[in-house]
Amino acid sequence: MKDMIQKIVEMDKKAQKLDEKNKNQKENLEKEIQTLTEEIYNEHMSKAKETAENNKAEIEKEAEEKWIADEKSRAEVMEKLCKDYEENGDKWVDAIVNRVLS
Repeated sequence: MKDMIQKIVEMDKKAQKLDEKNKNQKENLEKEIQTLTEEIYNEHMSKAKETAENNKAEIEKEAEEKWIADEKSRAEVMEKLCKDYEENGDKWVDAIVNRVLS
C-alpha cells in the first residue's frame, strides 16, 4: 500500500512537472507568435510606406509635367488672343460702338 501511495505521489509530481512544462511552452509560443505578428506587421507597414512614398513621387512628377504642359498651352492661347486683339481690336471696338449706337 505504501508503495502504491509513493507511486501515486511520484506520478502526481511528474504530472505537475509536465503541466508546468506545457504551460511554459504555451507561454513561449504565445510570446513567439506575438513577436512574429509584430515583425510581419512592421514589415508590411514598411513596404506600404515605401510604396506610398514611391507613388507620391511619381504622382507629384506627373502633376508637375501636366502643370508645365497646361502652362505652355495657356501661354499659347494668351499669345493668340493678344495677336488677334492687335490685328482686330480696332474692328471689334468699331463694331461694338456701331451696334450700341444703332
